[in-house]
Amino acid sequence: MKNKNYFFTILVLILLLAGCKKEQFEKEPNDSFATANFVSLPCNIKGYLQSDNDVDFFCFDVKNKSVIDISVPGIKGVNHSIKIWKDAPSPVLLKLIDDGRKSSPERICNFFAQPGKYFVSIQHGEGDPKTGNPDTPYSLSMTARNFVDEECEPNDSIEQANIIELGRDIKGYFSPACNRLNVNGREPLREEDWFAVLLDCSQSPVVINISLSGVSGVNSVLEVYDPAGKFVMARDNNPTGLGESISSLGITQSGLWYIVVTTKGRAANHDEPYTLRVSSGEYSPTMELEPNNSIETANEIKGNYIDGFYNAPGDVDYFVYPHKGRPDFYRVSLKPDDKTDVVLTILSPNDAGGFNKAAEVNNGGTGVEEIFPNFYADDRFICVVSFASPYTEGSSYRLTVEPIPDTEGMEIEPNDTKEEADIVKGNIIKGFTSKAGDKDYFRLKYDERLNAVFEITAPKKGEIKVSVTDPMGFVLKSVKAADGKSVVLSEMVDGSCYIIVETLRLDLNNPYSIGVKTK
Repeated sequence: MKNKNYFFTILVLILLLAGCKKEQFEKEPNDSFATANFVSLPCNIKGYLQSDNDVDFFCFDVKNKSVIDISVPGIKGVNHSIKIWKDAPSPVLLKLIDDGRKSSPERICNFFAQPGKYFVSIQHGEGDPKTGNPDTPYSLSMTARNFVDEECEPNDSIEQANIIELGRDIKGYFSPACNRLNVNGREPLREEDWFAVLLDCSQSPVVINISLSGVSGVNSVLEVYDPAGKFVMARDNNPTGLGESISSLGITQSGLWYIVVTTKGRAANHDEPYTLRVSSGEYSPTMELEPNNSIETANEIKGNYIDGFYNAPGDVDYFVYPHKGRPDFYRVSLKPDDKTDVVLTILSPNDAGGFNKAAEVNNGGTGVEEIFPNFYADDRFICVVSFASPYTEGSSYRLTVEPIPDTEGMEIEPNDTKEEADIVKGNIIKGFTSKAGDKDYFRLKYDERLNAVFEITAPKKGEIKVSVTDPMGFVLKSVKAADGKSVVLSEMVDGSCYIIVETLRLDLNNPYSIGVKTK
């Protein structure tokens, strides 16, 4: 019975030892690819960075697609780094792990390896003076597991982006924290995971939703790039440990769209994966479609309104209202949600084929609708939406363009100076108090000296001051009118005069009117 117990104990010890990493010691010289120590995974190798220029090379073979965890605990007084190379046919550097300062550990938990030969080198890092430690060994640990539907690291650039499918989850890791090989990105040295999704917009625009789960200790960031690699938007709204999302992103350009998962503050978590998911949503012709950050990429307003989003800090959205074949007046309004302050700018075509700013409105504040009540257009025009408030996730707005009725005698902006005055051709003048401090100039011309009577009706909820001038523009007489009430102003006109309407209290929804009679 004792013999059976003895043999059983020995068998258990053998099995335990077989499942453990094989601890080995480096064999010098191993300071080049040619002299690299060959190891089998899993393994635990002890070695020394004995001098300031010591480098130790190890190599191993991979037979099947694998995910490899490579780590070196801290070495007292030494700032070490890890490099991973692929032998194809001469060694190519794939990854550099150099996150910490001296005495700190280094690790990458999910290096993706195709079948082939790989090299790992241990050397001094860049953050501290290079000092050897011949007394304290490092311990290089490497383990491999099967690859199962996750990111393929390194995927640190647009060229290395992992192709993903709509509606399917993919897992990845914030590991390592820093990428010292990243010298060309928007933020050099930042560790980035690039993914790409193929979108077909040939039949109709595509709407996508992007979600990224939170990971402990990491302030995650989502970024989107178009098929040309141009930055479109970012999402960094939530604090450390929480995920990020982008909802209802409208796409009009077919091709590979790129999604970058990264961090703010170079944090890492080698043990807890994130989950990324890109799914399709329902397209509506009344929704904003990215990219639309320039005149060239402006979305067409196909009906009377379009819904848009404040997608990122500095976001600017362009929309074009098509030419309807005849001149007309339009009420252009921009209504934000209750946490957003919006700015409405309107651009008109010029003779050179470009566009000039025709109007800009920012009368209100956060949550207040911006209105240009009577924009005149005889061609297409551009509405530009920008933001005066800090970015907050999910901020949205509605842009509405509607023809206005009863436009006889309506002012044509800009008419803010004597030189821009509208020429009055009939017996009625109409206009709006379109902004705080607005002044509207009108010019009347007659063949003789006569007495003119002006019947002035104020906006229903506004107040105006109306002045009549001499031919040179010097004010002769003024009256005020408010809240829809009418007043009469009469004056002798010596051939011509100006009528000046000054806004004292805004009413963007109701016009003022001035009837003109002569004696």
